[in-house]
Amino acid sequence: MKIKNLILPAAFFVAILNLFFSIVTIYISYLTYRNSGSILNAEIPLFNSAWSILLEDTKLTDNAVFFSYSGEDIYRKNYDMHVDLLDKELKYSMKNSKEKERKIFEGVSNANDALINLELKMFNLGSKGKLKESQAVLKSEEYRKNKEIYSQAVMNFFKGQQNRLTANLEKQISNSRLLFIGAIVLSLLGLSATSFIIIWLSGGVIKPLVKAADYSGGIAKGDLTVQVETKGEGEFANLFRAIAGLVSKFHNVLHGIDYASDDVKNASTNIKLACIMMRDDLEKQTNGSTAIAKDISEIAISSNSITGMTVQQKEKIEEMLNSLGELSSLVKNLGEKTQITTSETGAISDDLDKGKSSLNTLNSRMQEINNTTGTITEVVSIINSIADQTNLLALNASIEAARAGADGRGFAVVAAEVSRLADQTAGSTKSIKDIIAKNSALVKSGMEGLRELTQMFDAILEKVKGINSKTHDITELINEYVSLNSNLENSVKVVKDISNKIFHSTDEHVKVMTSISDTASSISKVTQQNFVRLDALSEDSLQLEDVSNSLKEQVSFFKL
Repeated sequence: MKIKNLILPAAFFVAILNLFFSIVTIYISYLTYRNSGSILNAEIPLFNSAWSILLEDTKLTDNAVFFSYSGEDIYRKNYDMHVDLLDKELKYSMKNSKEKERKIFEGVSNANDALINLELKMFNLGSKGKLKESQAVLKSEEYRKNKEIYSQAVMNFFKGQQNRLTANLEKQISNSRLLFIGAIVLSLLGLSATSFIIIWLSGGVIKPLVKAADYSGGIAKGDLTVQVETKGEGEFANLFRAIAGLVSKFHNVLHGIDYASDDVKNASTNIKLACIMMRDDLEKQTNGSTAIAKDISEIAISSNSITGMTVQQKEKIEEMLNSLGELSSLVKNLGEKTQITTSETGAISDDLDKGKSSLNTLNSRMQEINNTTGTITEVVSIINSIADQTNLLALNASIEAARAGADGRGFAVVAAEVSRLADQTAGSTKSIKDIIAKNSALVKSGMEGLRELTQMFDAILEKVKGINSKTHDITELINEYVSLNSNLENSVKVVKDISNKIFHSTDEHVKVMTSISDTASSISKVTQQNFVRLDALSEDSLQLEDVSNSLKEQVSFFKL
């Protein structure tokens, strides 16, 4: 599977999932905020109404006790129930109140005691059937004043409770509002981070890697006509410039190798032709030496034919000198071409060394990309750690919401959604980490391909150096042959001079014949040595042609 076909769907899936959970979180936060407002607008009026009804019930109960009196037992029962109800409500309110609210009742304890005494007095009078006296106590100024003080204390207590409830509800609304805003900010940050990762991976990592893979694949297949983009800065731009430089070096080197192989092949053909001509000349030299030896024998047998033989020998020597001149010219031309071939193979060897250096630079760039991939893996690990910390914070928030009871239910739901979002983020970072691991494997594969290409370059370099060595050996053989041919030419000139002397003077006939015989022996030996060297030169030319064909075959792998 291609990298872009794996990373882009995963990144878009993370973005859609992040958007979904962000919408859910915002919606739950909005419901919590709206419910808190409903509590503030509905519960406080209900609280006020409840306490107003309780106060009104107290008044009605007091009046009902005295004005619907129908017997002591019923009176006592109604009164006891009324007192018990007030006592329970007071204890509950005191238990759930703060210190300031509890001090409200402690400050009116005298008024409370006076009311209790007056109510006991009304009870005693009512139990004795003295309703008017009991009613008079109820309508007395003392009872009204103490009742007003106590009622005011109760109202202050209720207001304190109301203010506390209002503060709690407003705090709940503030927390819900902060949670709502935090959910929106968190969602926006998550979407921004996801969008940044998608854009960064798509533009900064995937596209350059795909381009590098295409370039490397084309080079590995031998296509050196690929156009490499070298604009921009950064590791990938440096990598592309290195690839472009490598392709250019390859192109120049392989063109040079191709031309050099043609030159080597032509030089090998010329060497073959030269060997054929040299063999013919050597055969002529051998025949000439044989003829000279025969002539010397004839001169020894009959001095009468010395003059004619000397003339004939002179003509043969002239012919030999002409052949030696032509052969020397041919050998010098061959030597010059061989030196040119040697210099060209040396230049090719230098270009191959430069290409090898470019390969090493490219390998270093690939290693830098591998190190950058490791850095990206560390960043993803940091994101994963942040997701774990977010999950832990969400767990702590859930615990605090559970402690808050019913007031923290909405916050608990949001904390659970945040925890789930953190888990999804951790899963997404794991997917990204796996993708980066696959990228690292691709980079390592590319480095292995470069290593194989370097080995191929080394093999070509060794063969070029082998060609250079062979051409150098051929040059030495040609130089040695030129030296021997020069000696031979000098010897033939000596023979010519001697023949001229023989032609002009027959007095020194015996000495000249001896010298000619020695010279002919030397010529024969030199000729035999030339035959041996000619065979070696012919074998070297065949090897040089084989190397040229092999080099040509390897160069044909690349598309120039």
